[in-house]
Amino acid sequence: AELFARWMGIGCLMPFARAHSVKQSPYREPYMFGERCEATSRRALERRYILLPYLYTLFHEAHATGLPVMRPLWFADPTDPELREVDTTFLLGGALLVACSAAPGQHPDPVLPWLEGGPWAPVDLQAGEREDPA
Repeated sequence: AELFARWMGIGCLMPFARAHSVKQSPYREPYMFGERCEATSRRALERRYILLPYLYTLFHEAHATGLPVMRPLWFADPTDPELREVDTTFLLGGALLVACSAAPGQHPDPVLPWLEGGPWAPVDLQAGEREDPA
């Protein structure tokens, strides 16, 4: 249940977001994993809806410039070789940094040394964002 909830949280911030599987697998609906997973999935989908205008803008930017919507972290500073090793954080466009972890019981650690004093700040799109594992 926790992995499904985390995937919904991460997946809803990716350009192409959907939660389904092959026909032969068991159903994978959020409500089948309990109330907490359902609530986390709902919050993730609401987060995506809040970000839709931004996502549309990013897709237009991608069309016009060729820049990807979801960018590796090193796009923030191409001169920093350490950023090429970070695989738990990505940029959604040039304005949102997404720190995530799919590991059970592990919360993402977005506090990287190069972030100190930089332009990044925590953003709560909804009340209670930081208490939710997604």
